This record gives sequence, structure tokens and C-alpha cells, in this order.
Amino acid sequence: MGTRNDSLVAGFQAALDFNAGIGHANIEKRVRGLATTLDAKLRTVPKLKVVSPTRPEFRSALVSFTIDGKPTPEVAKRLWELGPVRVRQVAEYGYNYMRLSTHIYNGPDQIERVVELLTRIATEPAA
Repeated sequence: MGTRNDSLVAGFQAALDFNAGIGHANIEKRVRGLATTLDAKLRTVPKLKVVSPTRPEFRSALVSFTIDGKPTPEVAKRLWELGPVRVRQVAEYGYNYMRLSTHIYNGPDQIERVVELLTRIATEPAA
């Protein structure tokens, strides 16, 4: 059988218990609510285009976007330098998207902060 990582197993069980205690429906409500707020606020940022679905039944806890004239790697790097904020870069199919994910551990203050940072980045002169 070899060596087993008991701490990893215990941590995984604790995470399952934590999620079960909150409840799947409550977690989904929370992460979708945060994503809806993030989506709405990002739509006010100059030069930023949200590419995620607008209809709630097609949405998830992910919000994807681009910033006109700003390559994804450049924006991701600036977010990390200023935040740090980590984004998923979506380069497949020639997309120049970035994706932010909301989760149970995120709060409204983090939504406000990332919108502030993206507003700053979107309005910075090209390097």
C-alpha cells in the first residue's frame, strides 16, 4: 500500500464537512450572488467587456472579460503586482479572456477591490 498522507485525508474530510454544514444550495446562492455583483460592476469599467452570459440561468460563479488594447498576460501580471489577484487566462481559440471565479471564501470587499484594480489597469496608458 505504501505511505499514506493522513493529514491530506483529514483536511479533505474537514472540507467536505465544512461544505455539508453550509449546504450546497447556500454555497451556490452565495457564489452566484457574488458573481452577479462582480459582473454588474465590471460592466461599468471603461474599456472592459464582459463576455460571460447575461441571462442568470446561463451564468455561474465565473466572470470572463477582456480589456480593449490590453493583452491578457499584461493584465494578469498587473493584477498580481497590484493585488495580488490571480486570474485564469483563457487563450484557447484565440480568445484574449481573463476569468475571475467567486467562491464561498470571497467577500464583497474583494469584489470592490478587484473592480478598482481593473478600472486602474483599464485606464492606464499603454506600456
